[in-house]
Amino acid sequence: MPDYLNGRRVTLALMLIWVFVLVASCGLPHVTTDEAGPDVHDIYVVKYGWHAGIVLPTAALPEDALPPFPGIPETPYLEVGWGEARYYPSKDPGTCTLARAGLWPTASVLYVVPLRNPPPVAYGGREQVRLRVSSAEIRAMAASIRQTVEVDDRGFAIPAADGHAPDSRFFRSSYSYHAFNNCNHWAAAILQSAGCDTWPRYTLTVDRVMNQARECAEG
Repeated sequence: MPDYLNGRRVTLALMLIWVFVLVASCGLPHVTTDEAGPDVHDIYVVKYGWHAGIVLPTAALPEDALPPFPGIPETPYLEVGWGEARYYPSKDPGTCTLARAGLWPTASVLYVVPLRNPPPVAYGGREQVRLRVSSAEIRAMAASIRQTVEVDDRGFAIPAADGHAPDSRFFRSSYSYHAFNNCNHWAAAILQSAGCDTWPRYTLTVDRVMNQARECAEG
């Protein structure tokens, strides 16, 4: 058989595998109803420049769902985000820090912000998306977030830097940050753990995160 026919067969096989992956990916249903109830909770995805924060109602979280965060007071809502260890905490990172954050693998941090009010009140006109999730889905999100956090011998999150908002903190993360595992990949993965049909590996921008959150909320 001519070599070019073998090449076509290989190409066709790869295309069929890709179609199968696409179909399989679409099988991540988000089945929570729009009706309020004891098993339905509001979460929010909030846009900050190049980052997205995910806000969870603390009353919906089991006591041990997340590790203790030293210095973080108990509040009705907890916002979490993830990013590069130098760039994210810096108020004026500069070009060199920005380049460093994407050119090669570096350390990362989890940003934790306690909120006394829901995002529509706390953040006013900032772009945000509300999603309704079940208790099982919010536990799955918390489990994914917990895997991000580096803890000490007591199981406590390890502080890395003061945060930008009042009472907020950055904590050390066990993940590496790089161009192919950035803050938006992380946010999309957290949404995926709640049943949203996202593509974390291909979610490069915060606008893509927000669009996928809207699609999940509307689905």
